[in-house]
Amino acid sequence: MNYWEPVEAQWKQNHDTALERLLSLTADTHQLFADVATAEAITHAPPSNQNTVERVLLRRLGEELRAVELLAETGHGFQAATLTASLFEQCHFLTYISNNEAKAKEFRTWDNSRYSIGGSIKNLVEASGAIRSWSAERTAEEYKKYELLCGFKHNNPMFIRTILLPSDPDLYLAQLCLCEGNWFILTTLGLFVALRFPVTACDTILARCNLILDKIKQNYPVFPSPSKDQSYS
Repeated sequence: MNYWEPVEAQWKQNHDTALERLLSLTADTHQLFADVATAEAITHAPPSNQNTVERVLLRRLGEELRAVELLAETGHGFQAATLTASLFEQCHFLTYISNNEAKAKEFRTWDNSRYSIGGSIKNLVEASGAIRSWSAERTAEEYKKYELLCGFKHNNPMFIRTILLPSDPDLYLAQLCLCEGNWFILTTLGLFVALRFPVTACDTILARCNLILDKIKQNYPVFPSPSKDQSYS
């Protein structure tokens, strides 16, 4: 048996109740995502660079959320944060490139292994924010979320010190990553549907998106406060 299997099973058993609601909402997101990816607007669209690239990116994004979920529910909170940063990148990349045949063609013919389309992640988020009609302040707020996740991704000691939290840091990070991962995907999916689907097909999907988003808002974790005799400095 793999060393980690009983460790993960025990952690999952200990925290099932604390994660139950968020895992249920994540299942709802997976189903909504699958319904969008298999809708006729996608599967029966005329062949094009745009349609091919969007289907590739949609699959990647759905799998990113699943990977975050698997890490979160088995006690790998720090690793879930790292992967949520990757999910963030994928979400804004999908917004940047979808519904655009010229960019999709560029994607399919790209031959630079050192740099990606769209430049830096900050540039990508700014471009995505413009497509989403966000203000500069809203775009900056979004990028701060990425910077937070990257603190864990890049092993910044200030973030790694969360291991000293008075409660299980992996539980807090699991809850945070499930909330943020769902949030990133649902806001991206809502815009994608609004741009790509017939108006008659949008209302139901957007209503489902908004319902899950409202419930996610109610389940964001509160950062544990240190005890009086504990310092993280």
